[in-house]
Amino acid sequence: KAAPSGRWDIDLVSGPGAERPRFLRSGGQLLVLHNTGEHEILIRIERTAPRNDALTAARAASLALFRELFPGEVLAPGQLATVPMVTLLFTSLDPARADALYHDLGDARAFGMIHEHLQKIGNAIRDGGGAVIKTVGEGVLASFSQVTAAVETALSLPSRLDRSGPSPLAGLRIGVHRGPALAATVNDQLDYFGTTARDAVGILSQARNGELVLTQAVAADPEVAALLNERGIDTEVVPTSLADHRHVTRVRLDRVGPEH
Repeated sequence: KAAPSGRWDIDLVSGPGAERPRFLRSGGQLLVLHNTGEHEILIRIERTAPRNDALTAARAASLALFRELFPGEVLAPGQLATVPMVTLLFTSLDPARADALYHDLGDARAFGMIHEHLQKIGNAIRDGGGAVIKTVGEGVLASFSQVTAAVETALSLPSRLDRSGPSPLAGLRIGVHRGPALAATVNDQLDYFGTTARDAVGILSQARNGELVLTQAVAADPEVAALLNERGIDTEVVPTSLADHRHVTRVRLDRVGPEH
């Protein structure tokens, strides 16, 4: 068996020949590139590694611990960054129930109750490995680097919110969506924009009170499907009126017991 070579001569026109080395020794490698053609050729050399072994900027930005330890590490204002894949979780209270809460309790007491509600959701998101992006009305928008972590967090919210006993805050709706997005710094905080971010908010229109809605991009993930199956969670696939989503998967949150 031949020892690994430390040199590789490559003809950029004809390509690697049959005599190319199958292995290069570690350290001190030499690539010799020959342009035998008549035109200039642009070459790019990259070192590949499994994505799970690399912490990308997009993944770091969606980690709660990173956001807490390095709050100043954000994109320069006005700069957009493309995020190949991000999972977004969005929660909302039924607007009619929120209106009734303000009407029945008054602004100050209702706000205090809703603020506590949002804090509990934020704690659950951080415990699940996600990062809170912002609050929107009576809801929270959060990002996760792992789609299963987002779904597990969504499934855990009913039990997390009920630990302190019955609450007049009812009508929780949750949506989870994933896809490519644009990231930018707004008001000194990282935020996401584009079709995926808009859809993460828009799919809540397909959720009824007490439901979790998963888009096809989430529900079709093998790990998510395995998670729902292992926990014996019943799902319902329903058509939508949304232009970019023919179907969504619904989960009744009141039928999801705490994970043991």
